[in-house]
Amino acid sequence: MINVNEHQDKLVKLLQQTGVRYDLWNVFSDWLYMFAAAISNSCDPRQKEEREAQYMRLIKKYNKETQQLFPQMCAELTMALDYYQRNEGFHDVLG
Repeated sequence: MINVNEHQDKLVKLLQQTGVRYDLWNVFSDWLYMFAAAISNSCDPRQKEEREAQYMRLIKKYNKETQQLFPQMCAELTMALDYYQRNEGFHDVLG
């Protein structure tokens, strides 16, 4: 049986919300890039402009309602990872 914490469940539901209007695989891929770019830009300024330009190209594909889901997905992923790290050890939250 797969163990799903509440944050992982919320993340799945947020992703599914975007699938009504957009291709779910593209949303997932774009979201992961934007999340990684945001983290990378705060740590490594060497390619910040290129990452930021790609981020802007990706985010513009989505309406405002969907754009507002991306930070919520980041928060749920972070809390899901934290939950597993504190309670069960490594768990592939995105797998």
